[in-house]
Amino acid sequence: MAKYYTTYFLKGKYTEIGSGSENIFSCVGADQYGVQLVSLFNFTEYLIKKQNVQLVLIIVDSSFSPVNFAGLEEISGQMEKLRNHNIHVYLYAPSYNMSTLYLAASAEKTFIHPIGNICFGGFYKNRISAAPLLEKLGIKFQTIKTGKFKDTFSTLGDFVEESSFPNQLLQDYEYTFVQQIQKKWNEEILYRKLLEENIFSAGEAKKIGFIDKIATLPEVLQEIMESGNYSKKIKKSLKSTKCFWRKKIAIVFANGEIVDGTGTALFHVTKKNMSSSKIIGIINKLKRKKNIKAVLFRIDSTGGSSSAGYDLYQAVKRLSKQKLTVISIGNYATSSAYWMALGGNTIFADSTSVIGAVGAAMTRPYILEALEKIGIQVTTEKLENTEVISFFEEYGEAANKGSKKWISEIMSYFLEAITEHCEIDKETLELISDGCSFSGNYAWKHGLIDQIGGIEQALEFIRTQLGEASIEYEYYPENKIPLLYKKIFRIGSK
Repeated sequence: MAKYYTTYFLKGKYTEIGSGSENIFSCVGADQYGVQLVSLFNFTEYLIKKQNVQLVLIIVDSSFSPVNFAGLEEISGQMEKLRNHNIHVYLYAPSYNMSTLYLAASAEKTFIHPIGNICFGGFYKNRISAAPLLEKLGIKFQTIKTGKFKDTFSTLGDFVEESSFPNQLLQDYEYTFVQQIQKKWNEEILYRKLLEENIFSAGEAKKIGFIDKIATLPEVLQEIMESGNYSKKIKKSLKSTKCFWRKKIAIVFANGEIVDGTGTALFHVTKKNMSSSKIIGIINKLKRKKNIKAVLFRIDSTGGSSSAGYDLYQAVKRLSKQKLTVISIGNYATSSAYWMALGGNTIFADSTSVIGAVGAAMTRPYILEALEKIGIQVTTEKLENTEVISFFEEYGEAANKGSKKWISEIMSYFLEAITEHCEIDKETLELISDGCSFSGNYAWKHGLIDQIGGIEQALEFIRTQLGEASIEYEYYPENKIPLLYKKIFRIGSK
């Protein structure tokens, strides 16, 4: 039987599959937007089924930059899955950063360009607020919220005071990173060297032991063909064939900002959002499909509309009463995205996922001062005892009071969903009511999620619950792009 090898690119913010005769498989590396993981899973499953593919070279493009470790954990898990099926996994990068080192620990052999380097940036979190700049321009924001640490709108004008939890999250990032790199490099001294020196040349990195070989990409490909007699690349498309009668698990990717209805963005193809009507439409479709035995929601969102979050929570909850419904949290499930997750039967999250920001908030600008600075005068005429609600002045006492009552009522619905799904004590409930965000590891220890794990662990849980060792997957949404947008933006053009 002929030996096959193939290549897989981790790059930027778009997805390509099977580009021409070179048959290079590409995936999104930035934010796990739906099709990226579908491509990655299809790629892995296809190679395992093919059996005669014995080596995969993963090539990391310089544009590859995941949001946080949860995405890296998923990619690393697929690399290890290939190795568990006796497929060699090599990794090449022109230079290595923290993300690339994380993936390198799951590779059998690592390569670096002769003039490349390792740049270890450490663990930190930037907090940015545009409030001072906006105030200089005469634009001010009024924020009403629950919880002093609720930071959804901090970049606009509500710079929240520091809590201890960002540091706790960074500590969990560090712990996860150290555990990962020790899979390949057991010596703790290597991590200490990263902390002490931060940047290493390719030669230094190989001497210390982080890199197996220094070579250009053509040299790596030549070595693969010569040393292993891998003379052919796979040329089969990864498009899956549909089968309508087999038992299946539906995987629904719920990514981006949560918006009401269909969303208001004109060019919604280029804007990552999660419209409530689209996801609810998918849920209603899945209810009717008898061959769908379970549903896995992959949530990666920092939240958005409270009303849309409530609607999605109710829709997921209704689905969970008819079919086994499991939630897998990616990089984020905060605010209304976490609210949605509470509707599932079981919630999984990676240890480095960001969870929480429980609460409700509204922010509104008032721009009268800014208009006056550019010579525009606004005169408001109103009836006696009229409370003006506009962009030209702050809310009065009555409007503030009404807004706070409204926000508090939203919060009560949110907390009701938490207490219904989670077995948590009063102290923890009070803690999360402050609006803090937590790591997946902290959330699991305190009962905010049910289990630690990524998509693979969530799917294994579903298969166990269904009593099915092997079952097919069906992915939603189907990422259909209108022909007009393809023509305008040259989507898919070579």
